Amino acid sequence: MLHVTPITTFEGLERLRPAWTMLYQAARVSNPFAHPDWVLTWARQYVGESGLYVLAVQSAGELVGVAPFSRRTRSLLGRRVTSIRPLGGGRNSQLIEMPQVLAAPRETRPVLRTVVAHLCREADQWDWAEIELGPGQGWFEREWIPTRGAGSGSVALHKGTRAFVVLPLAPTWDELRHGLKRNVKESIRRGANRLRREGHEWELREPGSSPEEIDRALTRLVALHRERASLDGTEPHPDYFADRREEVLLHSVGRTMNGSGCFTPLTLAVDGEEVAARLVLETPDTVFFSVSGFDPRWWRHNVATTLLALALQRSIDRGRTVANLSHGPDVSKLRWSEQLDFAHSFLLVGERLRSRLAFEAFWHMRAEYLRRDQRQRQIRRRQGRRLPELV
Repeated sequence: MLHVTPITTFEGLERLRPAWTMLYQAARVSNPFAHPDWVLTWARQYVGESGLYVLAVQSAGELVGVAPFSRRTRSLLGRRVTSIRPLGGGRNSQLIEMPQVLAAPRETRPVLRTVVAHLCREADQWDWAEIELGPGQGWFEREWIPTRGAGSGSVALHKGTRAFVVLPLAPTWDELRHGLKRNVKESIRRGANRLRREGHEWELREPGSSPEEIDRALTRLVALHRERASLDGTEPHPDYFADRREEVLLHSVGRTMNGSGCFTPLTLAVDGEEVAARLVLETPDTVFFSVSGFDPRWWRHNVATTLLALALQRSIDRGRTVANLSHGPDVSKLRWSEQLDFAHSFLLVGERLRSRLAFEAFWHMRAEYLRRDQRQRQIRRRQGRRLPELV
């Protein structure tokens, strides 16, 4: 039997943090954003304590699952509606790319079933709930919804899927490079040749463990990211730090995870100047390449590709077996690998009539928002030109 305990205070979450961290380490998930340091820091940044709704799942007193949710009540077409969504999800999720329910090894389905059953028992307190399943966690099963009693009339819908480009890593860099597509190998070679012909020297830099060095490296990463986002005449790229709270979040997570070895802002220095940067997140087997940036003056030298190649060599040396190139398959990522991992999102709609009506209004408004967003993306794409060296 699994038992659920809702936690609705930061004090309670801090008490849970040690066991939560041990669960994350035992689960050996490939998702770095399931680490409590990411989740709790994001929650403090974007969710007030009144919105916290984290479900701790225990078996015989041992923590076997954590479903990090928040509860949000707002006005929709003149009515008050309450939704439950993952911490790290929604529009304020530029940096946390993969929210998910964390579960102990071989306990994923029992934990998810228990979480859904608990939500259904409280279906009179919310209108719809969003549940994120990470790669390898399968699909939402209708059998998780009780067949009778409170919440038995709830309905599950598939909301969407995020695709992540993954590159299996060979035991050595030479083996990996040999297996890459010809255009990628040529891009790596061309970047190094241009730098060499012009007499430049370059190196991969990794900050030290002091908070000051981490902050300095992250500040440079943000600056280079903004320069990349403002580059005209190229494939458009969003500025993840347009909302300054994202920059605050990045620095806060960096200070919290300092010394863990799983959060590293890498930079490429040419003649002593840092011209490209990438945030590297590591789990036991996987390296996740997160937000990046580069100086547009060095675009023709393929500095982003050179940095990624050096970071991949570093990951192989550290024993990682898979590289995740972040979500959103595009030409710049698919040329490295055409293998994909998927994270699925589901919506659980409450059984009350008011919940069904509120969700219907929300769904129509969401569809219109997505249509406009895609329209703007198409316009920006036509105004620019494709930049294959961006990785």
